[in-house]
Amino acid sequence: MNDSVRRDFPVVQEFNHLNSAMISPLPTPVMEAVRGYFDGRQAVPTIKPWLAKADEVRHQVATLIGARFEEIGFAMSTADGINLVASAIDWRAGDNVVLDDLAYVSDFVLWQHYEQAFDIELRIVQNQEGAVPVEAFVRQTDKRTRLISISYVSHHNGYLHEIRALADLAHAYGAYLYTDAIQAVGAIPIDVRADDVDVLACGTYKWVFGPFGLAFLYVKEELLDRIPPNKFGFLQRQNFQGPFRDWPAHHTAKQYEYGTYNFGGIYEFGAGLDYIESIGLAHLSTHIVGLGHRIWDGLNDLGYRMYTPQHNQTPIVTCFLEHADRVAAALEEANISVTVREDHGEMRVSPGIFNVQEEVDAFLSCMAGVS
Repeated sequence: MNDSVRRDFPVVQEFNHLNSAMISPLPTPVMEAVRGYFDGRQAVPTIKPWLAKADEVRHQVATLIGARFEEIGFAMSTADGINLVASAIDWRAGDNVVLDDLAYVSDFVLWQHYEQAFDIELRIVQNQEGAVPVEAFVRQTDKRTRLISISYVSHHNGYLHEIRALADLAHAYGAYLYTDAIQAVGAIPIDVRADDVDVLACGTYKWVFGPFGLAFLYVKEELLDRIPPNKFGFLQRQNFQGPFRDWPAHHTAKQYEYGTYNFGGIYEFGAGLDYIESIGLAHLSTHIVGLGHRIWDGLNDLGYRMYTPQHNQTPIVTCFLEHADRVAAALEEANISVTVREDHGEMRVSPGIFNVQEEVDAFLSCMAGVS
């Protein structure tokens, strides 16, 4: 990666940050955009340009993931997506939802509630050496399946699911495919139309240089009238003329937006998308996935047991550790930031666009000293 990108990330002067799957540091142009928003709010607070900015960012999101403007709505967190889908299904006792053990923890919290409240069956597909082939989902899916729910890219180990094949499987039984894409959007190219995804949700504080407390939803246009809002407020009306029962509703994904936007966050998110566009997502992804492969090869050569499948096409790499506490201490001493899950004996490494091969090699050298 060229020096101009490195200069945009002051973090590289202090740390070897190989932890973008946890949180990405903000590049300087994004910080400048955030300051610009707050300077404007202090000087001339007016909401009209902020609303226009929200729609501008909506267009950017649609372009990034291959969607239409009308299919994008803003939310507070990724979890809003799975809650929306779950609430839209008319559950019957004996119905089932299929997910795998690489899903994020919020999914298990939500589905435990639905399992108890509606007497549905939660079917959990077990990974096989870090991968979950479509055939494993086939064995768990049947005519009572209402939803297949997966992470586009798993936060556990970066595993990239076979999205289109899973969509085809779900649709063959009349079920929906939902995907949590927080570890995918901004890291790898995706196309929701080509993948035939029904609903996608993504928080913005990881790979797209956005804030906490802001996410976006994609709902396939053909499903907008079948997946109703599960929260309600003033933003769902186009105007407030006449009696309140006559106020016209939005019939796009704006129908899922119910309260005042996080305008500062939208400016931050939009600037993050601008930054990705300035580099080019294909170029960005090639760089970080390449660093991920270098990390995988290096850890494997050092004898670490790998949780991430070989040749996986994401920048996230996870291995198992026998002495996680020692590894965590050594990396902290070396000013290297990764995610060490001491309670699980795992380490996740996730390079960003600002990282270079020399930082990967420094990390591997540190790992050689504690292997």
